[in-house]
Amino acid sequence: MDSENQEHNGNLPLRNLSRRAELLKAVGLSVIRMSALFFGIAFILSLIPESSDARSYGIAVSLVFLSVIYGIYFYFQLRGIRNSRHPGIRASEATFSSAFLFLAMFATIYVIISMDSPGSFTEDLTSFSALYYAMTVMSTVGFGDITPTTVPARSVTMIQMALGLIYLGVVVRVFSSAAKNRKGQA
Repeated sequence: MDSENQEHNGNLPLRNLSRRAELLKAVGLSVIRMSALFFGIAFILSLIPESSDARSYGIAVSLVFLSVIYGIYFYFQLRGIRNSRHPGIRASEATFSSAFLFLAMFATIYVIISMDSPGSFTEDLTSFSALYYAMTVMSTVGFGDITPTTVPARSVTMIQMALGLIYLGVVVRVFSSAAKNRKGQA
């Protein structure tokens, strides 16, 4: 009777407040995890040397590290979705953050190409401009201010285009299906 009176008086029942608090906590944790990932990736990208002097060690370590992080992150995000009380939030987090990791890996490759073969793009790429370029390729916007000019640069760009389509078709589907299956279990 008390809960009926609370609902009729316009007050939210205590259980709805705890659900909202739980939802806000899930969103907050998701934002914290994504922020930590974004800052971590930005830091890793900033370690990539922008001159050809010391490039091989730093670039190789960055590329391997990002690839390993991507695989581990994908696995744990999928597992997190399957175990989450809020699978939709976790699926959104997984989709956005794995896309950023995907872009960071290609940005690293573009910096390598740009340093190994100056003139491979219409401008020499820094880690930031390479990330910008990778994002324009992934989003299919292609502003045209940075374009590949050599066969290796164009080849990697085409690979990213193809993998980007696969990403949209497969990775997003895997995360959304995991969320849908988890919601069906709850």
